[in-house]
Amino acid sequence: MVPQVLSFREYETYKGTEVPVYMDDPNNPGQPVLGVGGEPLDYRDEKIFHTASVKKPANDGKYDKWGVEYTFDFGQIRPVRTSVVVNGAYMTMTRKDSEGVLLYDTYSSVKVPIDGKNIYNPFLGAYYGGKSVSSGSVYTRFNSNINLITHIPKLRLITTLTVQCVWLNRTRNLQADGVYILDDDNHPVYGDFSNGTNGKMIYRDPDFYMNMDGQLLPFNRDLYNDPTYGAAYREYLQTGSATTTFVENSFKPYFMANLRVTKEIGRIAQISFYANNFTNSHPKMLLKSTGTYKRVNTDIYFGAELKLKF
Repeated sequence: MVPQVLSFREYETYKGTEVPVYMDDPNNPGQPVLGVGGEPLDYRDEKIFHTASVKKPANDGKYDKWGVEYTFDFGQIRPVRTSVVVNGAYMTMTRKDSEGVLLYDTYSSVKVPIDGKNIYNPFLGAYYGGKSVSSGSVYTRFNSNINLITHIPKLRLITTLTVQCVWLNRTRNLQADGVYILDDDNHPVYGDFSNGTNGKMIYRDPDFYMNMDGQLLPFNRDLYNDPTYGAAYREYLQTGSATTTFVENSFKPYFMANLRVTKEIGRIAQISFYANNFTNSHPKMLLKSTGTYKRVNTDIYFGAELKLKF
């Protein structure tokens, strides 16, 4: 997102019944202005930040992934012509968001009180890695697929029943740099709050702010007490709850079954019918980090495939 400063004209609220039309501004000849009955309406020249996202290539995320994949082939159970194959993986991935990259907050057009007047915020906050009190996440998953493959040669038929088992599924948010709590004297206390803060809120300040002249200046907490612009600066103070933000989400084991039946037609074709999650299993899991619930597993769906051999 690349911030820009936009200048515009804001008119006072018009309560008349006549429709305003553009006319030449007598105070600025050659400039159009809305007016009624040959008289211009009262207006103020204003400026705001424009923070619409501009898409551009970036490679500022960092992913560290490690794990183990496994496959066990237990061979065929001859009396029922069924092979048993178990495969799966154990994986841990750590994601860091825009590490070391300065990102701007989304500008709000809601006015703030400054010097006894409500005006547009003349500042824009900027944060390394984004404004969240979280800088990324850690994800751990252990799953198995139990495949039962049955061959019926006389019918030229193959059936595959796969039971997908997720034994472990955990996620946890990582704490961003510069996060703090306030002590009883309202002084910041920095540290690791991933294990909670005894109910206290956590905060994060901007690393920089931009003024309407486009200057990027270092931020410090004393600006919150500025007698004129304190309210404008406080708009960019980020808050969160350590008791929920950094708590680990851990789901109990859950399962899903898929069925696939393949019929060979001569030597040139195979037709397959499949039903994924045919038991329509959608257990509801609690996300402790948000206090909400999430349904797991994909939706039930059916389909068919035709494969031709030439």
